[in-house]
Amino acid sequence: MSVGWDVQVGLRCFTEDHNSWHGSVVESRNQLQLLLVSVLAGRCLLQCELASIASYHVAIQQTMWWLQSEPDHNSVHRLTK
Repeated sequence: MSVGWDVQVGLRCFTEDHNSWHGSVVESRNQLQLLLVSVLAGRCLLQCELASIASYHVAIQQTMWWLQSEPDHNSVHRLTK
């Protein structure tokens, strides 16, 4: 089992976690709007969401860079088909 396979599985799990997290954020935001929270609370929620999304994209970029620099491209392509 190559390292490339582990990265692909990890990336898939991370993406699924992010999707469920993003669904929770949208649901929470809708609830907060219904409760008419203050502008300050809304701004804090938005800042937290943007920071998390930025961290997620950095992790994706780093993983893609690793996959591109992986010397054994054949094993990565074979296991990701």
